[in-house]
Amino acid sequence: MSELRIGCVVMAAGTGRRFGGDKLGAVVDGKTLIRPPLEAIPAEELSRVVVVTGHDEVKECAKDFNFAVIDNPHPDWGQSFSIRLGLQALTDCDAVLFQVADQPRLKHDSVAALVDFYWKGGVIAPEFRRQTLSKRDPIFEKCTIYDGGARRYEISEHIREVLDFWETLLSRA
Repeated sequence: MSELRIGCVVMAAGTGRRFGGDKLGAVVDGKTLIRPPLEAIPAEELSRVVVVTGHDEVKECAKDFNFAVIDNPHPDWGQSFSIRLGLQALTDCDAVLFQVADQPRLKHDSVAALVDFYWKGGVIAPEFRRQTLSKRDPIFEKCTIYDGGARRYEISEHIREVLDFWETLLSRA
């Protein structure tokens, strides 16, 4: 059996409407907002990385990392269109990591730990429920986590299990 191929889709086509303009070109800690998330990608552990965008500055930055650029001519169609474009470019991959582009504090070790966790048979898919976003409780309590689709954890009901899960994941990093 051949080794699995993991690809990565960086979703960087947003219009920045709520931000009021070019969010990914904004400077945070001396770098444009797009640079740290691209630096965080463990390309050495992935078959290919594609950056879906319509922004020229993002295209140039992606080329600095030798990541393929997929042009999204319709960012107003939403994230699902970026996902579709990314998946169409990675049809030769067995699994795909999706990463948003506006996480300036994202670290290489964190993303590498997620890839490693996948190799060990795990899948992480947080689900945030809109109706709880208006409450003032911590964001952690607004999340449901699925581990490979086998178990669903409602944070408020399984807080100890979820904390143990994350501590175990961190120890593997």
